[in-house]
Amino acid sequence: MTQSVVSEHTLSTDHAGSRAWWFLGTLAVLRNPAGAPRTPAVIELTVPPGGSPPAHVHDQLDDSFLLLDGQLVVRCGDQLRVASQGDYFV
Repeated sequence: MTQSVVSEHTLSTDHAGSRAWWFLGTLAVLRNPAGAPRTPAVIELTVPPGGSPPAHVHDQLDDSFLLLDGQLVVRCGDQLRVASQGDYFV
């Protein structure tokens, strides 16, 4: 006889149950469920037109972006790319 083990972790979040904060004019919503691993961190950002974080580097973190609406300029080293709705950047 085998037994099934049911995870005690939450498997999803909704906006009401997610941590949210304003950061440099951008609304950030942490979408990782409570009890989920910290990585990958899934953060939903609402950036106003013309908004941008200051140039920065993540030495111990790889970013990826899925653009849901609008356009976003992404710089990686000397490369500059423009993302449009539906584009995914790694």
